[in-house]
Amino acid sequence: MRFQYFTLAAAACLMMCAQSSAQSAVSQKAHAPHHAGYVKPGAAVSLTHDYDGQTGVGEFETFTAMLAHIYADGSLSISLLAPDELFVSAFTPIQNMPIYSGSTLELPIQFSSAVSGNFTLSLEAVYDSPGGHQSRRILSIPVTIGSQTSEKTNFAGKANIETKSKSGLIALPAIEVIE
Repeated sequence: MRFQYFTLAAAACLMMCAQSSAQSAVSQKAHAPHHAGYVKPGAAVSLTHDYDGQTGVGEFETFTAMLAHIYADGSLSISLLAPDELFVSAFTPIQNMPIYSGSTLELPIQFSSAVSGNFTLSLEAVYDSPGGHQSRRILSIPVTIGSQTSEKTNFAGKANIETKSKSGLIALPAIEVIE
């Protein structure tokens, strides 16, 4: 008879444990963040653009940056970070724009430069969740002003250490000496 009470008590205990773990699993699902499948840290925002990568000195270049996200709610703020050599003539920053699932942003950007070189235009995306948490991401677009030719490298006082072969490979002398 004691065995039957023990078996009945063990079965009741197992049922209560199973019910408790099922409730905790449901509770965890309800509180899981809506971006739980995203593994890269920072705001879950991606960038595409239609910039061709080449701009002449003094030329005004206009292109569109398209931002996509995976969020279902919250708000997004976007600002443009540009070096002093680039003059940005058209860009409207976005502050706390409400977002919804599947929405994208198209941002027209116009810039020019009086200096040739390689630069980076960066967009800072700040996501504010409904719970008050912030995530940031910097997305960059490489910009080439003027015609860029292959320049010889001068390393530690040694001039012209770069040599190009007919196959397109660049041979560089060893900098380290193994003894």
